[in-house]
Amino acid sequence: YYAKEPQFHMFPDPGAARYTIKRFGPIGVGLELRQPNFTMHIVNVEEGSPAAKTGQLQKGQIIESVNGHVMKDEDPRVLLGNWITEAEAKGGIVKLMVKDDPEAKAREVVVQIPALGAYSETWPVDCKKTDMLIRQCADYIAEHKDGTGIGLDGSALFLLSTGEEKDLEVVRDWMKKFVENYKKIEVGRETYPWFAGYGGPAFCEYYLRTGDESVLPIIKDVADSLSRTIYNGSWMGRGGASYGYMGGGHLNAAGLHAVTFLLMARECGVDVHEHTLQSSLFHVYRFAGHGNVAYGDHMPEGRFTA
Repeated sequence: YYAKEPQFHMFPDPGAARYTIKRFGPIGVGLELRQPNFTMHIVNVEEGSPAAKTGQLQKGQIIESVNGHVMKDEDPRVLLGNWITEAEAKGGIVKLMVKDDPEAKAREVVVQIPALGAYSETWPVDCKKTDMLIRQCADYIAEHKDGTGIGLDGSALFLLSTGEEKDLEVVRDWMKKFVENYKKIEVGRETYPWFAGYGGPAFCEYYLRTGDESVLPIIKDVADSLSRTIYNGSWMGRGGASYGYMGGGHLNAAGLHAVTFLLMARECGVDVHEHTLQSSLFHVYRFAGHGNVAYGDHMPEGRFTA
């Protein structure tokens, strides 16, 4: 199916019976890609979406083309993204050729999505469209997130990255509430690598941005916990050394970012155990240039995906 091998990501298997794309961008439909490769079947229409407003799209229909484009040669996710980008730059008009069943004749259904314009040649910098999308995402996070489990989903880091004072105030409020609750914990402050690797950097970035020393004890506790739980130069996702579980492998997705956290914690002035840091850096170095970090006790995955 593919005209060229993707370099930096895994792609849907063209031999698989089905591949689901939960949301086709702002159009508001979910797709299931089926044989023959890749036929687009609508599996849901989101209430209130541009697709729903047409009154002509429903589950079970087949999309033959999008603005004259058919699915071939490339990763279908890349194609769908490119088609949306093209439509946003040309008035937000999306013309779908749709049929109710494989034997029916296709008819045109026009969907109107927001006309966001084109990306600049220098995107993501100096780009009005990029700035607008960032603002929309930040406002959504501020409205729908409460900071629970701060940092684990990237919300705090994203808001800190905008550079906007209004976003910083949201994170400041989250941090204040987290610190207050954290002080009530008298025992059991042991953490685990998923929190250290995915949540820890948010605390560090916040401190480096604001100088708010109230988060330093949290950063210190997390760093100390990693020092107590490291084994053979790294960590498994749930802590300890559970070799009976496939995720008991060194590093994995959680352990990799735990190393990042330790470097950031030191940047914040926190005393990081030297042997812990150096042994984990040595372990990470062995993976450099060899593909994905392994999730279990095996060799790297052999690809270079995020």
